[in-house]
Amino acid sequence: MKAHVEFDNNGNQLVNKIDEFSNKYLMLSLLMFFYIAPISIGLHSYDTLVKSHLVRISAYILGFCASVFSWFFALIVPWFVFGVEYDFAVDVFRLYLNNDFRISISLLILLLPISRFLTRTINRTVTSSRNRKILFITISIVDASSFITIFNYLESVNNPQPYIFSFGVLSIIYFILIRLGSEVKEPRKQQRPNPFESSSFNL
Repeated sequence: MKAHVEFDNNGNQLVNKIDEFSNKYLMLSLLMFFYIAPISIGLHSYDTLVKSHLVRISAYILGFCASVFSWFFALIVPWFVFGVEYDFAVDVFRLYLNNDFRISISLLILLLPISRFLTRTINRTVTSSRNRKILFITISIVDASSFITIFNYLESVNNPQPYIFSFGVLSIIYFILIRLGSEVKEPRKQQRPNPFESSSFNL
C-alpha cells in the first residue's frame, strides 16, 4: 500500500491544509505579535518600565508625536463613526499625558528595529513545514492572549475610545515601517530536481 503524497506547483510537498495555512499566514502572525505584545506589556507594566530613564524620556517624545499623529486623523475622520463630537479629537491628543499610553507606544517603537530583524530572520530560517506549523500555532495563541489582555485593560479605563482609535491609526504606520527595508519573502524552498535533465540518456 503506497501513501498518497501531493505536491504544489513548485514541487513542494503539501502535508495537509494546516501546514499550508501555517506557511501562508506565519508572517502575518509574526507581524501581529511584534505589534500587540509590546502594547500589552506597556499597558500592564508601565509603572515598572517608567523607572527606566531611556524609556521615560523616549515616552515623552514618542508619546507626544504619536498623539499628534492620531489627533490629525481624528480631525479628518468623520466624528459620527464613533458617535462623538469634536471633543473626541482633543481626547485623542491628550493621551500623551497618560503614562500607560506613552510607555506602550515608546516600547513599541523602540523595539521596532529588533522586530524587523526577528521577523525577517524567523521567516527565512524556519523552513520546515512542521516547525512553521508549531511556530504559527504558538505565536497565534500568544497574539490572542495579548489581544485579550489589551481588551481587558481598555475595558477598565474611563474612556477607551481614544485608545482604540490611536492604536488602530498607529498600527498603519507601524506596519509600513516594519516592512520598509525588510525583504518579506517566503523562505527559500528547494526545487525537486528534474531527473530528465541529468539523465545519462540525454545526448
